[in-house]
Amino acid sequence: MAATKVYPMDMSFVDREGRKVNTSPTAKPGGKAYGFFDCNASKGEIEGYLPFIREATQTPSELELSLTEGLGGLEGDPLLMPAYESAKSRIRFPSAMSTQDRLRTKQEIGDRELRYTIQVTVPDKTNERAAEELDAILNNMYNLHLYQENDPFRGAIVFEENGKYVLRD
Repeated sequence: MAATKVYPMDMSFVDREGRKVNTSPTAKPGGKAYGFFDCNASKGEIEGYLPFIREATQTPSELELSLTEGLGGLEGDPLLMPAYESAKSRIRFPSAMSTQDRLRTKQEIGDRELRYTIQVTVPDKTNERAAEELDAILNNMYNLHLYQENDPFRGAIVFEENGKYVLRD
């Protein structure tokens, strides 16, 4: 006779941020992507814009989003850390920014850590699809008042593909 898995009725727990997380033994796997980025706005300011951004980008209602300062506990993932290190050096400059200003900005930034991590999970979708949703969110975030005019965007989106993390272009 095969062993049967028995699950307690309530499988919820409290995460590091103090939020209650409900889990289900029958939950469907979903696509997951991470965005590492810099922004001078506070976490509260960014969170205040997220409902508007989600509406503007028409993200699926089942999309789960988590914003944390720093790496949000991901430091222990040896596969993810090389992708994070690559994200630190990715800077998208506004087209109007001069070459001299770009070089100066790159020197000022150096190897500084990225300020935020945003994680997106979309049930029944691929990791690449989750990365596409996150790309739309970060693009909208950049175009709002969270960044000053002509500020560069520093960061990248990563997702797992074939057992390793890749940067989304």
